[in-house]
Amino acid sequence: MFTTKEKANLTKLLDCAINKEEVLSIDGLHGFLFGLAISPEAIPPSEWLPGIFGKEMFELESGKNGDRLLDSLFSAYNLMVRENEDENLVFPYDIGKMKVDDIQRIQEWSHGFITATQRCPVRLLQCSLNIKS
Repeated sequence: MFTTKEKANLTKLLDCAINKEEVLSIDGLHGFLFGLAISPEAIPPSEWLPGIFGKEMFELESGKNGDRLLDSLFSAYNLMVRENEDENLVFPYDIGKMKVDDIQRIQEWSHGFITATQRCPVRLLQCSLNIKS
């Protein structure tokens, strides 16, 4: 999943969401970024950021701290995209070693994944069918 430092920064970023009821959990965020990374076509952040934070998005401190939190998000996304391109992106849970405590985390991860893959279904369909708009 995320490194300890990434998880701390991303958790702080998620805490900046204006509507706490719409924001993804840290596991949901991982699933969301995973879903974006396997998309056959890049989706601009302006289209997928609301999928993480909700319609009202977030409020960040201005300056280095806010930039650092956003950089953590884009770094995590870019890493997953590279891993996918290199065919090294793998499902982050070992189903054979799953514990009862993992079920909630996997549900949150799956919610994030599904949310990402539904961001632009027409665009994904056009890309997979090689249709030009």
